[in-house]
Amino acid sequence: GIEVETLTVLYPEFAHLVCNKKLDIDSITDITAKQRVLIGPMGSGSNTTWQSFGLANKFYKTIPTGVETGAVALLKVKGGSDAQCIFFVTGLNSGTMKDLDRNSDSKLTLVEIDSGKFDNAVDADGKKIYTFDKIPSKMYPTLANGAWSDWDTVTVEATVVVNQKWIAANQSDFGTLADAVIAATPDIQAKVSNK
Repeated sequence: GIEVETLTVLYPEFAHLVCNKKLDIDSITDITAKQRVLIGPMGSGSNTTWQSFGLANKFYKTIPTGVETGAVALLKVKGGSDAQCIFFVTGLNSGTMKDLDRNSDSKLTLVEIDSGKFDNAVDADGKKIYTFDKIPSKMYPTLANGAWSDWDTVTVEATVVVNQKWIAANQSDFGTLADAVIAATPDIQAKVSNK
């Protein structure tokens, strides 16, 4: 595999699961192998996180997935025939989620990610993979569909990593990159901390 070095942790990213409202899905545990979930392209944070769900609970490997994103994914899930849910891992109240909320036409709903199977999932070093937090119900008013309670979900760290071979070959540039990322981190954190 590729050896990487963690440069910094920027902020927590929230797992957002949005499903067609007609399905009456309230929790990730309500999804069956009959539904198709759009998880984004291979290598994306969303795809990687969904794949890790399958490691924590083999059932999630049986759920059909797709890589569609953006307007195509929105249309498919709103229609509900080809795909029933969209899964995003992104900062709370990100532009992507604001757009999804604004364009859901009350046909979509936010779903809790509250499977107990994720509570004790650990990485190769024995460190817990997920932490848990709540998405405030006021965050996405259209996706909330009148709900008054917050949604439980898993969070993962948005982390900047750098290829170790590149670091070794570019020591001076790495120092410049590291300084720039560290300097930008407070501004990045401020933009995503708008609970």
